[in-house]
Amino acid sequence: MIDIEMFVAIAAVIIALFSLVATLISTAFQQRHNRNSVTPIIDFPTCFSFDTMFVKIKNAGTGPMIIKSVYVEKAGEKQKSVRKSFDIKDIETLERHYNYDHGHIRSHKILTPNEEFRLLYFNLIEKHETAKPDNELAQAVQRTLDTFKKLTIVVTYEDIYQKVVIEGIEVATGIVKKYKTVPNTEKAPSKTLDAEN
Repeated sequence: MIDIEMFVAIAAVIIALFSLVATLISTAFQQRHNRNSVTPIIDFPTCFSFDTMFVKIKNAGTGPMIIKSVYVEKAGEKQKSVRKSFDIKDIETLERHYNYDHGHIRSHKILTPNEEFRLLYFNLIEKHETAKPDNELAQAVQRTLDTFKKLTIVVTYEDIYQKVVIEGIEVATGIVKKYKTVPNTEKAPSKTLDAEN
């Protein structure tokens, strides 16, 4: 015959174990929820027309995005900067007709949710609906548009839990690719940010 006190003690241990397991599961779900509630999600808004050309980096997530590095590839070759991916004479031609801006990433490492960052931006200063652009400008615009579409932009960023994500966009297709996710137990890549020259 089982001793009542022993039965009660075993039952108490089993209940305690179930409570411990339930607490651990609940804690794990809570931690996952906390991480998901502050997860940055990268987006690359783009526009390519005669009036406006730009590539932006946007944080479309719910937590801060800490940008670690940005680099640009053109036809598979890494470029020194976004600006240097283009023909300098075309850039100088466009600067005479367009408002021009390019990113200074060293001074802008953190993007808050819904914040955007201009990596490269051209906006026509004066729009003349009936006037046709001169030949030099039209050719510079076309070459710049063609160059834009040869670019792949790769961004390394991390969340507040130090999980590092490397993602990029093929500008021609608009396809965003995830290159790698580095858990916070590994050392994050430490590439110099070089998009402002």
